[in-house]
Amino acid sequence: MERALVIQLAKLGDFIQSTSFLAGLRQVRPEAEICLLGREPSALEAARLSPLVDTVASSPEALAGQRFTAVYNLNSHPEAAGLGPKLKYDQYYGPILIEGELRFPPAQMFLMALMRLGRRLGRFNLVDVWASLVPEAEASSTFWPGSGKVKKDRGHGPALIGLQLSCRNHLRRWPVENFVALGRELAALGHSFTFVLLGSPEEKALAKKFRALWGRNDLIDLVGGTSLSGLAEALEGLDLLVSADTGVMHLAAAMSGRGSSRQRRCRQEQLSRQGAQGAKL
Repeated sequence: MERALVIQLAKLGDFIQSTSFLAGLRQVRPEAEICLLGREPSALEAARLSPLVDTVASSPEALAGQRFTAVYNLNSHPEAAGLGPKLKYDQYYGPILIEGELRFPPAQMFLMALMRLGRRLGRFNLVDVWASLVPEAEASSTFWPGSGKVKKDRGHGPALIGLQLSCRNHLRRWPVENFVALGRELAALGHSFTFVLLGSPEEKALAKKFRALWGRNDLIDLVGGTSLSGLAEALEGLDLLVSADTGVMHLAAAMSGRGSSRQRRCRQEQLSRQGAQGAKL
C-alpha cells in the first residue's frame, strides 16, 4: 500500500491553502494513505476534520520507524526541511536541508522568485507553489467540508455580518472602535443587519468592549463559544465577513466556494495589503 507523508508545520491559514494540494495528491495517488505531520493546534484540528487526510501526526517522533512511498514538504524553514534526511522514503518532493544548504525543486524556485517580485506583478502565492509538487493533477480550489446549508434556508431576514475582532499579527489588527464605526455607518445608510462576533476565548475582552460601545441588541456573540468546525459552520451562514485574520479569511473563502481560487485569493490580497488602519469597506 502506498503511503504519502505531507509536512505542514504552519498555521491554520496555510493548512487551508494546502487543501488544494491535498486534493491534487488524492488525484495522483488515489489509493495512498495520506498522513499529515503538523504542529500548530488549529491546523492539526483542521487536518483531523479533513476528508483529504487519513492520519495526523503532531511530532516527528510519532513517525519513527515508518517508511513512506513519498514525502511532500510544504515548508521552507530549516526545521521542516531538516526532517528530509531523517525520514525513510522512496521519493521526496519540496525543500530539503542537505549539509546545511536549503535546496528547492526547480519549479518551486521559479514560482517563489516570481512571488518576490510582488503579488501584484506575479499573481502567485503558496497555493501555486504547493501545486507545483503535483503538476500532473488538475487544478482545484481550497476546500473545507461544509454542512450543506444554504443562506436561503433562513429566509429574508437581516444580513449576517461576521466580525473577527482580533488577529495574531498586531500590524493587521483593527481597533474595536473601527468595527463600531463601520456598523454605525452601515446603519446610517439604511442597511438591515446583525453582527456576529467571532473569536477565541482570549478575545472575550474585545467582545465585551465592542458590546459596550455598540450598545444595541442586534448582535450574536460567539466569541470563545465555537470549535473549529463550529466556526466553519458560522462562516458558512454569513453574508459578509470583516476580518484581518488570514486564517479565518482562508477558511471563509474555502467555505464560500464562490468563483475560482485565484479570484478569491486576489480579493483577500487586496484587503490584506490595505492594512489595519487604512482598510475601507
